[in-house]
Amino acid sequence: MTVRLGPSGWVLLIVVNVFLWAPLVVVAMLGFSDANSMTFPPPAYSTRWLSALLSDPVWTQSITTSLMIGFVTVLLSLLLGVPLGLGLARGAIGQHVSIQALVATPLILPAISLAVGFYFVFAMLKVLDSMIPLVVAHTTVGVSYVVITVVSASRSLDPRLEAAARTMGASFGKALVTITLPLISVGIIGGAVLAFLHSWDDVVGALMLGTARVQPFPLKLWGEMQNVLNPISATAAVLLSTVSIAILFMGALVVVTRRRRVPTGQAANVLLRSGASS
Repeated sequence: MTVRLGPSGWVLLIVVNVFLWAPLVVVAMLGFSDANSMTFPPPAYSTRWLSALLSDPVWTQSITTSLMIGFVTVLLSLLLGVPLGLGLARGAIGQHVSIQALVATPLILPAISLAVGFYFVFAMLKVLDSMIPLVVAHTTVGVSYVVITVVSASRSLDPRLEAAARTMGASFGKALVTITLPLISVGIIGGAVLAFLHSWDDVVGALMLGTARVQPFPLKLWGEMQNVLNPISATAAVLLSTVSIAILFMGALVVVTRRRRVPTGQAANVLLRSGASS
């Protein structure tokens, strides 16, 4: 069903988009300012602050740290969240509201509560000055994202496809890899994107679990803004937002592409290939 917007709908849509994007536009203008201080509107535009940020080893190290933590978080979230999501989607236990609430708990609890709890746990384990606390804290939330998206994708999957592959001679592992996982890849990709985005821009966890040696990008940006407010902070904020938006659009593009390439007819072809090669 196609929904057509009337004049009032278009006005509301434009107002909402302006409200959402205006702060980012202002920060981008400040980040590419040629001035030596925060001046709006900027007297001139330049990439001097971007060059300064990318040539500063402290900034680049913080970016690298955040990327490493994000990638490990996504990997662990998928390894834990995909099997758990499939189990909850197929088992009767996953139908209970209490189980669903338990899975979503890391998303509901205040971020500061989780961060404080993880801080004391890893302080007792004496591993605070490493990436382990941030990876574990981010994975806890990332698993919830993956489970929710995988459960949603799995419940729209026809279970007879995998059963048919098994009757045609495919093993459980082969049916899972060639039938189930490709058909729920939209949910897997969506969960991975959400897990990475949470890890990439998590400020609260970085404040509690980050250190001078392990300093994620959001923590470095926060510290810079606390000391002195200069255009390089705005440039860092633009870079942080740009990566988030790029990952989000890339994930959306992959999801749309997968939905077009894996209709029910193609699922049948995959099923036939699985049986023929078994």
